[in-house]
Amino acid sequence: MGKMTDFLNYWLEPDPVTGHRRLLLFISKPWVIILLTMVIIASAMVFSINQIMLVLLHSKPEVIVPALEKKGLVDALRTASESGLTLQYDGVDFDEGLPAGTVVRQSPTSGMKVRSGRSVRVVISKGGQAIFVPLLMEKPMAEAQSMLGMEGLQVGGVNEVYHETAEEGFVVGQSPSSGTIVTRGALVDVEISKGPPPAGLPVVPDFTGKSVEEVRSWVESNGVKLDVKEDAKAAGASGSVVVQYPLAGQPVLPRENLKVTIVPLLSSGQGFRLTYKVPEDIHGSAEVKMVARDSRGESEVYNGQHAAGQSIEIPVNVTTTTRVRIYVNGLLKDERVLEP
Repeated sequence: MGKMTDFLNYWLEPDPVTGHRRLLLFISKPWVIILLTMVIIASAMVFSINQIMLVLLHSKPEVIVPALEKKGLVDALRTASESGLTLQYDGVDFDEGLPAGTVVRQSPTSGMKVRSGRSVRVVISKGGQAIFVPLLMEKPMAEAQSMLGMEGLQVGGVNEVYHETAEEGFVVGQSPSSGTIVTRGALVDVEISKGPPPAGLPVVPDFTGKSVEEVRSWVESNGVKLDVKEDAKAAGASGSVVVQYPLAGQPVLPRENLKVTIVPLLSSGQGFRLTYKVPEDIHGSAEVKMVARDSRGESEVYNGQHAAGQSIEIPVNVTTTTRVRIYVNGLLKDERVLEP
């Protein structure tokens, strides 16, 4: 306080040479006068600009903020522009319910009245959060459920199956498999062991891709009844199995039949089907690929591994003239023209 008083007294006291107060002498210097003038002019300009901006702002018409949420970014930009507003990017966020590039939130909210030309801040969806499915195999069901919950996933279907080695209540199968990328909240189906199958019951092998003759041979030797159904849309070798129940590794229970769905036999004539026999001179298995081209464009209609001499039958949707090229191990072997 004393130093401030001394400072003021110094500037208010008369100068010993001129007799005028030191403050008046300082202010009367030309460079000080120029500096003060510039400060006053600058202050006046700032005040005037602020007043002009306020007048311009309040002279703009009021508009109602449109609803931009759940719109794609391009659509949201067009909607805002039609209302005389602009968009301002305000970040991104994960949202399982909205695809990437969609507006998740906006500010101001829709329905508010604002001045034309104002910016609407928007947060854009990154889509569902990507998560790796954990390995659940050989875990107790309670632990598997806990692991899924910690990752933001859920248990989907639960199927109990017999298993030769796994204890009852342990996971022996999962879909999607571990390491698969899914979004938060996705369902993971699990198979739970019921323990070893009852003694004395025949356990079904994996018949997928095998001929129906092999299935008949097995059921006859094991005293099991067989139900066979043909699927006109199934592709593969004629008479080969595409679906079976019970699944491989499961027993056929008393009073239960083995049920298989097969590619239609060549003689059945179900639907429009293309038949091709793999050349006899092929050594080992061959990759057979069929590519169809019609007025809609070109598409691969079949790709599979087959032995030499094996007959393949596939369903083909023929609505216009269709040209099918058949490749064996990457080489063009045949070409068919199909008419509706």
